[in-house]
Amino acid sequence: MKFVGRKKELASLYQHYETNKF
Repeated sequence: MKFVGRKKELASLYQHYETNKF
């Protein structure tokens, strides 16, 4: 179950980077 939380965290980070791209 820890893996799921980890994946969510990564997705959040990825989105953050994508938003900062612009």
